[in-house]
Amino acid sequence: MRIIIFIILSLFTIAKSYSQQNDFLDPDYEAIQKSINNVESPFYFEHLMSQFEKGDSTMSLQEKRHLYYGYSFHPDYSPYSRSVYLDSINVILSRSDSAIINNKKFLIYSDSALSDNPFNLFILDKLYYYHKAKGNNPMAEIILAKINIILDAMLSTGDGITRETAIHVIYTSHEYFVINVFGLEYGGKQKNIDNYDFLSVQDNEFQLKGLIFNITPLYRSTMNDKN
Repeated sequence: MRIIIFIILSLFTIAKSYSQQNDFLDPDYEAIQKSINNVESPFYFEHLMSQFEKGDSTMSLQEKRHLYYGYSFHPDYSPYSRSVYLDSINVILSRSDSAIINNKKFLIYSDSALSDNPFNLFILDKLYYYHKAKGNNPMAEIILAKINIILDAMLSTGDGITRETAIHVIYTSHEYFVINVFGLEYGGKQKNIDNYDFLSVQDNEFQLKGLIFNITPLYRSTMNDKN
């Protein structure tokens, strides 16, 4: 059972909101890389990560963008790696919802998976449900803040409707998460052209055929591995 943790009235509502407040803006990856590695910069990565781990909801949009896209330059960033704990987590999730709440290993596996990838939205989503069901509201709020930090960064780059407003992501799994956040369902078809992904969506009220994502960080990582 999926728990709704980020409520958006419609794809066009959020697109209008971001375009009015900030205008969609592609990440300047070169500038971000310099800033996150500069100890004297307000966007120094370790400082931003500390805020993220605390679920600091006061982070500015620029801080969120530097954190999320900056992670693609982190030594631990591996866009196609898969945590060894995911299989164990999926076994638990394949049971009833109560199995998640009552299984002590779920929390251990999830925390370990986040150690491998702190931006795993799938795990964060399930952990939010876990802590909310346990009545641990303070921890649930921290996790919700983390999710919104990631989503704010991604959705500040585009709405996914056109190639010019493609949503920048650092993991392909985030593409499917965004589709669900928009209230859409994956249509089963995926097409990749260079550093762009197109994911089809099922019939919807917006008459969209799919969403477009910019996967520059993944593309860059692949090219670096080949060199």
